[in-house]
Amino acid sequence: MRSFELEYWAVTQAAVWVVYRSPDLLEKCSDPPSESWHGLKMYPSMHKYEEVAKLSELANALENGILKAFGLPNDSKQQYIEIPNVEWSGLTIAPPIVYRQDAKSGKFEPWTDIKFRSADMKRQWPSEAQSKSRELHDWEAIEKIWRNIVTENPPPISERKIIILIQERYGEQESRIPPSRSQMQKHMKEWQVAD
Repeated sequence: MRSFELEYWAVTQAAVWVVYRSPDLLEKCSDPPSESWHGLKMYPSMHKYEEVAKLSELANALENGILKAFGLPNDSKQQYIEIPNVEWSGLTIAPPIVYRQDAKSGKFEPWTDIKFRSADMKRQWPSEAQSKSRELHDWEAIEKIWRNIVTENPPPISERKIIILIQERYGEQESRIPPSRSQMQKHMKEWQVAD
């Protein structure tokens, strides 16, 4: 079974997903890893993966109780338990481990073998493909259509006419139901401000 489909992910896999959102890279960072977290971070020009977020997002989600993690307490190797979100404020995520900096002993791992539910990870940080598939309309495509129409039809062309043309072309090109007039007006205002 591919790592992307596993029920639980380890610290490195969770970090890779948050920062890169690449199923391909997630596979490479699984056991045994062909890519390492430290290598990815130290030599970004040596790989094709682009960072889409910071690792601090994972720490914030854990600290704020948005995401849950499970681990073995270091003081007793009994069973997996949920790591309380208050614990995360003093922990540093440094894949493949999570540690607390101790003045006397240095790095101390209060939790070992930490795992995250992959479904929770994917829900909190969907891949770009997942995000686009959830959207009802492809607003990037619609903006391109709008720009073409505005370029092809010099003023004075009414906003109503532009919207009708966009709806027609979008319906033809994307084979989707076009957005409503009010949705179009909202986005057109944003696009006009960006120009």
